[in-house]
Amino acid sequence: MDELLARENAAHHYVLGALKSPDLSVRDVLAAFDSYRVLDQAVVFANLPVAHEKEAQLWDVHTQGKQYFSRRLRELRKPASGDKLVVQERDHVHLYKKFLRASVAFYREHIYKLSIAFDIPELKDVAQLVGPKDSSESAHTAQQADDASRKLVIVSCHHSLVYLGDLSRYRTSEKLDTNPDFGPAIGYYDLASAVYPRSGMGQHQQAVVALEMRDHLRTIYHLYRASCVQEPHPLAAKNLAIEFARIDTAWKTSTLIKQSKPSDPDHLKDISIGWYVRLQSLAQQGEASEGFDELQSTVVSQLSGQLKRRSLGAALHRMVVVNIAGQHTAIQNYTVKQTSKGEQAFYSSLRINLAMYSTLLEIFQDELLTLVKDAELVALDLQDKVTPITKRILPALRLYSSWLLDSVHLLFGLANDPKFAESIKKFWKVYGRTLDLVATIFPIWDLEEAAEVEYQLEEDVDIIGFQPLSPFADDKTGRFWQKKQSAVNRAKFSDDSVTRVSMKEEDLVRVYGFLEDGLYIANDLDDSPIKIKGSRVFYGNGAELEQLLMPLIPGNPAAKPVAKACDAAPMSYAAAAGSRRSHLALSASKPNGIPKLQQSASSAREEHMTRMVDDLVDDDESKDPVTPPQQFASEPAVYNGNTDFALASLRDSTPEISNSASTYSAKSPVQRPPPGLTSPWTPSAIASPSSFLPKPAEALASPGQGRGHSRVGSANSIRSRASQSVGDSWSSLEALPQGTGMANANTRTPIAGLGGYGQSALLFGATPNVWSTGKAERTFGAKSPDRGAG
Repeated sequence: MDELLARENAAHHYVLGALKSPDLSVRDVLAAFDSYRVLDQAVVFANLPVAHEKEAQLWDVHTQGKQYFSRRLRELRKPASGDKLVVQERDHVHLYKKFLRASVAFYREHIYKLSIAFDIPELKDVAQLVGPKDSSESAHTAQQADDASRKLVIVSCHHSLVYLGDLSRYRTSEKLDTNPDFGPAIGYYDLASAVYPRSGMGQHQQAVVALEMRDHLRTIYHLYRASCVQEPHPLAAKNLAIEFARIDTAWKTSTLIKQSKPSDPDHLKDISIGWYVRLQSLAQQGEASEGFDELQSTVVSQLSGQLKRRSLGAALHRMVVVNIAGQHTAIQNYTVKQTSKGEQAFYSSLRINLAMYSTLLEIFQDELLTLVKDAELVALDLQDKVTPITKRILPALRLYSSWLLDSVHLLFGLANDPKFAESIKKFWKVYGRTLDLVATIFPIWDLEEAAEVEYQLEEDVDIIGFQPLSPFADDKTGRFWQKKQSAVNRAKFSDDSVTRVSMKEEDLVRVYGFLEDGLYIANDLDDSPIKIKGSRVFYGNGAELEQLLMPLIPGNPAAKPVAKACDAAPMSYAAAAGSRRSHLALSASKPNGIPKLQQSASSAREEHMTRMVDDLVDDDESKDPVTPPQQFASEPAVYNGNTDFALASLRDSTPEISNSASTYSAKSPVQRPPPGLTSPWTPSAIASPSSFLPKPAEALASPGQGRGHSRVGSANSIRSRASQSVGDSWSSLEALPQGTGMANANTRTPIAGLGGYGQSALLFGATPNVWSTGKAERTFGAKSPDRGAG
């Protein structure tokens, strides 16, 4: 072992010297890299505990290699060089691409070797996606990994995927190909987040790509996702602040809103998104603005009009997640540093959430009112009652319903605050009326029979690891990840063992979840302003019930189906709301097997095949996980140039959720303030952040970035007008994990992760770069590292 370490150390220093030597040819440098990679990998497999140190050292050398090639390429591309250097440039590009291809092949092979050396199911799934071209099942018997080894191996795989994403991004940023494409980079970053969702590294690097594509919404979305995890990227918060400053500058110079012709189908959408990111920027600055309320009203009004005409796709999902993350971040910032700006940032973010949720409820309510006025429409099958407009907003309503469960006591505590009294009252009134309409049109007993799937929906998978909606917060949000009548974890929608039901049936699951949450709030929470009376839900007191709704539909109300012998028939919606806790209280009685099929074998296979996505490759590589690996879609959509990505595919690695919290309980992180007390920040009005913010997710899972069943056009799926027109990319610094606390992590989960990141020059943003606003004093970590910045 000592001899191997000595050889590896010598190879390391030789490569560093080769990169600085003007006498060695580029081919000699490439050969030195090849030798060093082999020796470094041998050391890692011979002594796994040193894997993190050696892999970080190897990536540092790769980053210097990138600088070596990039520096020479810039010299050859200078206008003063003249046409006589065109041939030299072409030769250098060829060698640069050879370096990147060799590096990519090494990290792919490294993941594959990890998968065959250790019996970890998640690694095998990743290896199938990114393994080398000639990879095949090995006869080698994989060893069982203990907790310590499993932790090291998973983190090694996670880092390798981030490195693969960076290498792919270099190729696009440097414009080494005729058609630059960020798709492979995004795919690798997304897989990294899926393998290890507790880390914000993959999300942060996706923000780097989004910034290069000039997409402000995606940039702040991924930066929030990089911040709101258990192991946040160390520079995500600072980069988010800089991005908001860039948004302000773009607003003042009239460059924030993407320029498009009025005839462009995305013209109004681009305007709405531009206004929205401006609204978020004002909210997080924490400065009271006279135009804030007007801008907020304009944004929600425009979004409402857009949603009634067309789907916003992934944009709506990102807005909802950004809203929720913004409130979560504002609360955390205020508890650390109690300033007036911090308090104002919380007020603004909460108002945005109330306004956005109320707007979505009003859209849902309008669709329900159309149904409730017509007896023939009410008599339709449950699936046919979900209108196209309703379908567009149901995933967002599902996320907001979870937000409400975690924030409901906060709303109770602020109900009499002058700053929120009116908006909270309006929200509860809209929420109660919408809930009543849903209960009338979708009888809960019918939904109980129809709305059950054996897997997690797309939005459920996407938010695994997202702290504001963490599955470990309590039993209420845990329903997303567990089967209704047991504590067995659901499979993911993208698992090979899952045959998905129709999109309409999935929509019924979302409707049922919304109704179930509302009944819980109305029936179980004493302070709730909405109540249940028979089969009706009302806001205020019972005398206002008839004023709340349109007249009841003609004919007899829907009767409850004949109860099974083992079930007790609920006599009211209150009883129905209470009965759900008995379902949740059941312990797991059997292992999580393959979900039962909902169709015949032939039809199931046909639908399954229609949902599969081509494995996208470029002209000289294969198995690049293109952004992220596209998933199932029973109704493929026509690609329209947007960058709406589908979700990644990994075997079920859903975190185990404790059975101890298997019933609904009225958690009280925020108590109703006494009369005359208006500030939510007093001890009686708000508890410590840990009491009302969800606990972080501590296990492997598979989030993704897409919304809906969008199967976009194969090789073009990750391309957009922005990515095709990217100008000369900025130089960037790379994300090198530098954790030291991994071995001492004290956690019950199989994966403990790293304790933190060092301030390496390779961390993106350590020197002036794309996150800078143009002035030296605006940058963070402006010192030049010894070895430069990538």
